Amino acid sequence: ICFNWFRWNLCFNKKLSEENLCAAFWLSGNFTSKFHENFPDFPLINELADRISFYSENNLEFNIDQIFPCGDEIGELSDKNKFILSHTKQTKIWFRFKKNKFKEAIQILNQKSIEIDSILEDYYTLGFIKNLDFEKIFGNYHIFGEVQDLSSVKSIPAQFKPGEKLWDVCAGAGGKSLLIADRYNDTQIYASDIRSNIIENLKKRFQLAQIQIPIVFEHDGEKIIHKSSTSIHQIIQSKNDGFNSILADVPCSGSGTWSRNPEFMASFSSEKIIKYSEKQKQIVLNALP
Repeated sequence: ICFNWFRWNLCFNKKLSEENLCAAFWLSGNFTSKFHENFPDFPLINELADRISFYSENNLEFNIDQIFPCGDEIGELSDKNKFILSHTKQTKIWFRFKKNKFKEAIQILNQKSIEIDSILEDYYTLGFIKNLDFEKIFGNYHIFGEVQDLSSVKSIPAQFKPGEKLWDVCAGAGGKSLLIADRYNDTQIYASDIRSNIIENLKKRFQLAQIQIPIVFEHDGEKIIHKSSTSIHQIIQSKNDGFNSILADVPCSGSGTWSRNPEFMASFSSEKIIKYSEKQKQIVLNALP
């Protein structure tokens, strides 16, 4: 119920009431006999577009144009409306498997009669509609792979040459570094983040995945790397004077996760776009040789 409210609350100007909460629940496609028994004013309408039209016509304070924060800032899309409305429902859960565990994982899932909604063989990735307890299914599931957004999985370049050096500038907990280490295990990975606790999390994830931990170091990407900062400078400029590739998954709005975590939509503002944009530019410029 709470997630349904967060998906639609901007349309109600964040005015929480029983009527608006029920409407959000209904707009999200929750049709139960008990709900209709208690709230008969909400008819059974299967199509989302028709539910929106019905409710908009009968409730003047409801404004569908406000559903997505800063909608005017969205760039050109073939179907902008479809993109915006995609945030009104829970996204699939995507699990990216190690190359050598993909077929084994499918066999285990089939044996346990667990429904697989999408199979992306080129990315060694499976999509599930329902939340699953992967620890219960696989044991230490990190040996098999990681839960990872599909956009993140697809963002990695098609190929790295053996022995190439990669700097993951804003590594976070290491999701993309783990992917690269699995697909291209000859790549020399350097991973940094401003948060020391996140770096420790990265190390733990690599250990659980039984993959060699990359060279990691704490680094504020918004600050220029001076040669006087010998420890960081030596790490970055050592061995063959730099890197073949720099991966900068810079801080952002996080809108790609809003369908999964809609509570963050309500607190977002256009001022944050400017803030993130400036931060992103600074990090990328500082990372370049």
